[in-house]
Amino acid sequence: MHAPSLAPLLLLPLVGLSLPASKPCVPPLGASRETLMARAEVARGLAGTETVTLDDSCINISVRTAGTARLVELLLRGVEVPAEAVRFQIDSSAVPAGAARHS
Repeated sequence: MHAPSLAPLLLLPLVGLSLPASKPCVPPLGASRETLMARAEVARGLAGTETVTLDDSCINISVRTAGTARLVELLLRGVEVPAEAVRFQIDSSAVPAGAARHS
């Protein structure tokens, strides 16, 4: 007899994560894009964050995993960067070969 899988429960925090395919970015109201970009730069310090860039309408953040994207999303909420102004790109190919967990 197998214990029930915890995988569905572990994915629940990711349900609200805005991924590129889900919706377009909304230009921020109030703060300038440059101000928001300066606040978003803090994400570069997190392991698993590859790039933080600014285009015409979005702050684009490339990360290695969905978990890193969620962590960055929470961090940006704390420094008052609206989720609507951010587009995440998850690039799992950037994960180092030896970084996979073994069970």
